[in-house]
Amino acid sequence: MDDLARERVRRALFADGAERLAAIAALTGAEQVHQFALNYNVNDGLSPVRALLAHPACDHGTALCIFWLFEDAHDMPADPGLDPEFDVLALLTALTSRLREARFASCDIHFDPTQGLTRTQVHLLRKQGAGEFLPAVGTRAIEREWF
Repeated sequence: MDDLARERVRRALFADGAERLAAIAALTGAEQVHQFALNYNVNDGLSPVRALLAHPACDHGTALCIFWLFEDAHDMPADPGLDPEFDVLALLTALTSRLREARFASCDIHFDPTQGLTRTQVHLLRKQGAGEFLPAVGTRAIEREWF
């Protein structure tokens, strides 16, 4: 990424509320969207994550990366009274559907959910029903840049 692209990601990461959502919308490419995903703290809310997933440049690899960021939440019980800003299950339900349909602008960015896992861990994930989201996607490796 060039300096202008880094500045766009930085602006999106350090803004708040509507300003952050506008900065996410102003990201101009899949690498910028992916860098935001790699650096955003999801404990700050899900609206930016939804904005990333809705971004026209969102790559399949970025979406799969986001899916696995919430690995521990996949088996949580539903909570109908939960603030939508923190309703991870609703986000995962929509994301799961979109991943199954492969509805993304591209599938270039490499993400391998099994990287760093043992064969036993991969086997357990398959037994738990996560097998369809274990294959790696994309070929373009993007290292996390720290902002």
